[in-house]
Amino acid sequence: LAREVGLQDLVARSLNMLAQAHIGFGRWEEAEERATEGRILCASLGNRAMEIDCLCLMAFASTMSGWPERAVSAGRTALAISREIEHPWQQANATMILASGLLDSGEYTEAIKLAQEGVRLARTFGLPPMLLFNLLRLGAAHRALLDVEAALTVHLEALAINKDFPSPFFNE
Repeated sequence: LAREVGLQDLVARSLNMLAQAHIGFGRWEEAEERATEGRILCASLGNRAMEIDCLCLMAFASTMSGWPERAVSAGRTALAISREIEHPWQQANATMILASGLLDSGEYTEAIKLAQEGVRLARTFGLPPMLLFNLLRLGAAHRALLDVEAALTVHLEALAINKDFPSPFFNE
């Protein structure tokens, strides 16, 4: 309907939400397609924050479908734009998404560095959900490097934070 009446911003936001819905159902290819289309439209409209969000959705879907190179590329672009527009939430989101792609690519040292940046941003700007997500990525990177003590410390902090927004998935 938004396309029919020419509401391009609503089309872009709808594509973003469709990508999120596809992710929720594990439909990675459809999610990446909707996010890619949304990203292009957001860029043409000059909505940089939504463009970043679409890039992060693209990266997440790529990671989940086994294409870490595409995830890293989209994640790097999202992080660059988020730094350019100085958007703390999207910077924390992009670091978390990029760290995921880097973990799947075997780039553990860079993944730790980015997850640490995401943790710092989330703490500085009071973003508890992003703090939780970045702590989980940081713990995964420490586990990948067999630093069990560091991973345990990070995951115990994440578990404590999760008590404020309980999620069985994160508790697992």
